[in-house]
Amino acid sequence: MAQAFAFLPDLHLAQDAVQESFVAAYLSLRKLQEPTAFGGWLRSIVRHQCHRVLRQLELVFLTLAIGIPLLFHRLWVVFLFYGIVAAVLGSVLSVVFHLAHAVEAAEFPMPVQETGNIEHAWAIHQVETTADFARRSRVAAWLLGGLNFQIEHHLLPRICHINFPALSSIVEETCREYGVKYDEHPSFLAGLASHFRWLRQMGKRIIRMG
Repeated sequence: MAQAFAFLPDLHLAQDAVQESFVAAYLSLRKLQEPTAFGGWLRSIVRHQCHRVLRQLELVFLTLAIGIPLLFHRLWVVFLFYGIVAAVLGSVLSVVFHLAHAVEAAEFPMPVQETGNIEHAWAIHQVETTADFARRSRVAAWLLGGLNFQIEHHLLPRICHINFPALSSIVEETCREYGVKYDEHPSFLAGLASHFRWLRQMGKRIIRMG
């Protein structure tokens, strides 16, 4: 299951791929010549099923993004607007993730040298390496689909984002109760200012190291 989820972006798709892999493995079991190689053989079937699902997703995407528009518009028009949409979406996501992760409040922990593991538990790691911004802005929550609630997005990725404003208060209160650092910037501009201060700090650190 872990291997399928590493390939596929959705838990349900990963579960479907694993189920199909078990069916395929059962039907092909006679082809397995060495029983001790069963683990690697099954993993190869899972990889094959995941690649098949990804190819299907790519086909659906290309049909919706390129194929159907070509039925109504010229080629250059389709690619022009596709490029505009991709550039705008990429810029918005880049800004969002910078304000959520590349700010003064966000931690950047390194694995423990002896074990190679992160010191804190998974949930604590998600909170301390992330920051919310503009939580009280309905406009930001609507435009960004709740991505301004990055802490809640990391902790509860399968919860609908319209619940994040209410959940954020519960998450923050729980963090305060257990001594976990919870950071949020009251506005988009406050988060942006923190990002530029973080960049300045990184620049000074590089100069000192040089």
